[in-house]
Amino acid sequence: MKPLTKNYFKMKTIIILLTMLLSTQLIKSQTNPWKPVVQKYFELEKALVASDSKTAAVKLTELSKAMAPLTKAKVSKGTSKQVQGMQAAINASLQSNSLEGYRTQFSKLSNSLIALSKDNNLWEDKLYVVYCPMKEANWISSTNEVANPYYGKAMLSCGSVNATITPK
Repeated sequence: MKPLTKNYFKMKTIIILLTMLLSTQLIKSQTNPWKPVVQKYFELEKALVASDSKTAAVKLTELSKAMAPLTKAKVSKGTSKQVQGMQAAINASLQSNSLEGYRTQFSKLSNSLIALSKDNNLWEDKLYVVYCPMKEANWISSTNEVANPYYGKAMLSCGSVNATITPK
């Protein structure tokens, strides 16, 4: 039997380190609790842009379900406050049962999500904070193109990107 060489040990060490690195990245991508929340937020935003109150109600219910693990998770006091604010806005939206009520609460929901983005890695890509001067409200978009959820087709392009959130 040949004695093991230094190259063998170097190669083995490199393979072990690469395996650990890839495993860590895979775990991170699978355990981001914000991803389903942000996805449902974007689906709600799309329904509001389309002025589709039925779909918006469905997306609010789905967003509430996506929030459930976060309401039970041990998080910082600031994060907990924003999560509670988001859940309160979702509940108020569902109680309003109107497109205008959904849009009013969407502003509160968006403000909480924007605040959360400062301390949490919400999404794997850039997010854009868009401001509507007519409503005096922000929202988060996955693109830098303006599609206004507060006024829908009536004022689809009203707004401008005023910040970019980059993943950490």
